Amino acid sequence: MTRNLMLALFGAAALVACGPASGPDAAGVEAAVRESGCPAPQTKCGKGSTAYCVDLATSTQDCGACGAACAANQACTSGTCQLVCPAGQSTCTDSTGPYCASLLADSQNCGACGLACQPGYACSSGTCQFTCAAGDTACNGPSGPYCAALQADPQNCGQCGLPCPPEYVCSSGTCQFTCPAGESVWTVCTNFSTGAKYCASLQSDAANCGYCGAACPASNACVNGRCEFTCPAGETVCTNFSTGAKYCASLQSDAANCGYCGAACPASNACVSGRCEFTCPAGETVCTNPSTGSKYCASLQSDAANCGYCGAACPASDACVSGRCEFSCPAGETICTNPSTGGKYCASLQTDGANCGFCGVACPTSYACVGGRCEFSCPADQTICTNPSTGAQYCASLQTDNGNCGFCGVACPTGYACFAGRCEFACPTGQTVCRDPSTYAQYCASVQTDPQNCGTCGMTCPSGYACSAGSCEFTCPTGQTTCSSTTGQYCASLQNDPANCGYCGSACPTGFSCSSGRCDFSCPSGQSICSGSTGPFCASVQTDSANCGSCGHVCPSGYACSAGVCQYQPPTCTTGQMLCSGPTGPFCASVQTDSGNCGSCGHVCPSGYACSAGVCQYQPPTCTTGQMLCSGPTGPFCASVQTDSANCGSCGHVCPSGYACSAGVCQYQPPTCTTGQLLCAGPTGPFCASVETDSGNCGACGVICPAGTTCQTGACRP
Repeated sequence: MTRNLMLALFGAAALVACGPASGPDAAGVEAAVRESGCPAPQTKCGKGSTAYCVDLATSTQDCGACGAACAANQACTSGTCQLVCPAGQSTCTDSTGPYCASLLADSQNCGACGLACQPGYACSSGTCQFTCAAGDTACNGPSGPYCAALQADPQNCGQCGLPCPPEYVCSSGTCQFTCPAGESVWTVCTNFSTGAKYCASLQSDAANCGYCGAACPASNACVNGRCEFTCPAGETVCTNFSTGAKYCASLQSDAANCGYCGAACPASNACVSGRCEFTCPAGETVCTNPSTGSKYCASLQSDAANCGYCGAACPASDACVSGRCEFSCPAGETICTNPSTGGKYCASLQTDGANCGFCGVACPTSYACVGGRCEFSCPADQTICTNPSTGAQYCASLQTDNGNCGFCGVACPTGYACFAGRCEFACPTGQTVCRDPSTYAQYCASVQTDPQNCGTCGMTCPSGYACSAGSCEFTCPTGQTTCSSTTGQYCASLQNDPANCGYCGSACPTGFSCSSGRCDFSCPSGQSICSGSTGPFCASVQTDSANCGSCGHVCPSGYACSAGVCQYQPPTCTTGQMLCSGPTGPFCASVQTDSGNCGSCGHVCPSGYACSAGVCQYQPPTCTTGQMLCSGPTGPFCASVQTDSANCGSCGHVCPSGYACSAGVCQYQPPTCTTGQLLCAGPTGPFCASVETDSGNCGACGVICPAGTTCQTGACRP
């Protein structure tokens, strides 16, 4: 409202400046000027005692609108903030906007906006010129001009391009030989052969020990200007008693000088911390033969003669695995146990017909063990099927067999034939044969009127469009309006649609409804309108614990709202129960039978135990006739091995998908269709379809009714 008034006043000021106004619009503008109380072309900003009149066309604090201040380097021109540059500077523009620059001295804008000088150049009188710092001289090189300090630059000593030899420095424009700083014992020496000078530390340099050119022998080092025999850190200088020659030895680890020079360890020992000790390679342990007392090395993790500890031999049929004697089998075989004798044996569970998939699981006659499963086999171009009535298996060609088309037991309807595993059919006059791109199932469609196949198969009309003469046309029902969005056109009832209330795209806030094209908020009888962080909402202040008595009054935990007052509601325990305290508050526990509060509050029975008469007692599973006690990840359990598909015939024997356990054997179970249903082939396998009423399989498998029709008595009808 304020912005509209300001615009009106600004327009009024413009009209006054241009001359007398006429007509009804001019009269309204003049009235707005009189209401503001400001002379033209000024506008009233602020309210009450802080209100003031200002010209929005020229004011830098209110440029174009009240409170719209220009930056310090801007001026207000015709109600727009524009950059103003100081005298001697020009206005330039780059990707971030306009800016001021001195084209005579700015190295980034030298002579023209955006014209930058190269590094080492400065802008002078609008021209880029090469310059050097005070004390430096401008020189010319192959890559261009550069600056050099001729008094100290070893590459330009005394004059441009005159370099000093290596190890010389430039001092006062003259090349002079010097030694590195920081070493007080450096001496300038001269090579007698070449006459070249060099630096040497006569206290530590083995090639110049004590004086220039005095070299130490290869085995000596220069110490305080004298050649002495030395050893690396951690080693000791020893003397060969036979020859008198000196040598270095590590007395902590050298088996020929263990503890002291010349002390050699026996051949089977090593020097450890200056002592000769019997040692073994990494991963082995020192053992002692109890008969002879001699020591030897053994791997206690894998040595069958010393398994787990020295001298512990495994039986002949066992191997030592991780320090334990275990019965073992060759790679690819599994350890099995004979249930009659308890003896262990090896079996290949992938191919052994007597132990197929699991130990002791034998395949029936005419079956073979393939990949750990007993399987019935057929020729290469046929599939194994099962007769649902007799359970007998048989072979069928699913590509051409009318009784097993695509899947076992899927029969083609009358008039259909199996071709490439699909039941093909013809369509009525006026319809076209289409194919579902995801399932490859065929169906009939009227491409002139079907919105799912408009003009051609698979061409779906957008929501709100209808198919007419093979083209998709957007239409809306009576009483609705055509609206547009970024995703396309849609229909909306502007009188009651909260997403399009009054006009397209006008959405009501959450909790509001659209009535007669207006957004209104209301509450049912007995509720009050409350205000929340997301807007108004309805609350029953008589019973709502979050708004008890008034909006936002929350009852504490354990209290309930009754007649608008928060009242404490402690639990009421029955006979045999005890009032206990929990993390969420007090609660009643049956301490005689509750395993989480057995005998007293908080006393939890261990896993596998149950609370009886207030005492935790172990409760092993009790299996009934026909069940077998099996072991699972959470403990023992009873399994009906005659009918349990997860434990069929024996514990852990899982039937494949589509098979069920019957009399302890996994048998294929195709879907059983009732009267009026037909067995059809789907992308996940066969299924039963009610062809009398199923709009996706109307009259036959795969026949989909067009939009606007349903399946009635096996035919698509409006």
